[in-house]
Amino acid sequence: MDVFVAKVKYIDYAKDGNDPWNVYKLGLWKRKSFEHENELRAVVMTPDVQVGGIYVPCDVSTLIDEVYVAPSVPEYFVQSVKAVCDRFDIKKNVLQSNLDAPPPY
Repeated sequence: MDVFVAKVKYIDYAKDGNDPWNVYKLGLWKRKSFEHENELRAVVMTPDVQVGGIYVPCDVSTLIDEVYVAPSVPEYFVQSVKAVCDRFDIKKNVLQSNLDAPPPY
């Protein structure tokens, strides 16, 4: 199984168009409005693709530094996210984002 890793390219589909036959672009292009995500993707290239995808073993904890939830969610939501992390043995901090806080200037 070949895995191709690349940064996502954020485009304006109205200007830049799209080639629906280019499978690399389908997996690595995203709308410009998501550019803040600065995403890296791993695409598996195999002739045996099945509906619903394929399992690729990965230690998710190595890909995550911290888990952030929206600043407006209630405490029970934060606890639910922590429980999901515990369930899947993801030992990372779950924090509420401070995006609603006034800027420091």
